[in-house]
Amino acid sequence: MITDDKVEKALDFITGSAKKLAQAKANYDYLADYTKVLKAQIMKEHPKESAAGQEREAQNDPRYNEHLKVVKDAQAEYLHLQYLIDAAKVTLDIWRTQSSNERAARI
Repeated sequence: MITDDKVEKALDFITGSAKKLAQAKANYDYLADYTKVLKAQIMKEHPKESAAGQEREAQNDPRYNEHLKVVKDAQAEYLHLQYLIDAAKVTLDIWRTQSSNERAARI
């Protein structure tokens, strides 16, 4: 049974987390897009290599690999917040169904 207190907490969590979720999504999107920029910058440091060679050098560069770890962490933070908000929404859906069933039983 979902109590009114749980419903209020779920609503507070959703509204209180909206800005954090938006910032986490923006951070993740920015870092994911910057991956291409960083790779291109590193590739440019190897002008004598073929395109495949430049790409290989970029993908083996410690800066690129560190950046990928940061992107992974940003994605994990974004998804964690998204899943918590989704769980709060499920709580609201269950409560809505319970309330509807209770009203129907009284008729």
